[in-house]
Amino acid sequence: MAAAFILASCSEQPEPQTLSLDKTQITFSASAADQLVQVTANCNWSVAVTEGSDWLSVTPLQGQGSSNITLTAKANTGPDRTAAVKIYSAEKEVRISVVQKEQEILYRTVSSYVPCTRV
Repeated sequence: MAAAFILASCSEQPEPQTLSLDKTQITFSASAADQLVQVTANCNWSVAVTEGSDWLSVTPLQGQGSSNITLTAKANTGPDRTAAVKIYSAEKEVRISVVQKEQEILYRTVSSYVPCTRV
């Protein structure tokens, strides 16, 4: 009976999965650009762009352990836009909120100067 207790107490418990990011919010200017996000994990993970996939891409789409992912935004010629990225494992899920600012439009006004003259 004592031997059974010793064997049971020595069995390894699985290590809980960890999955975290160094950034959970990213803002891009209107220009096309890349941003790196550090994934810290002790498990296999996958990535999905759940909103905004027409202008935002992520590579790689899966990994194991700690690594970097690259978010790539296309140039924005319209108003501000948003996207969401999900990084997930079998037990954990983290998200990144992404905003890309609208393209700034510079307006130049032309004025004419007409001097007043007295008659």
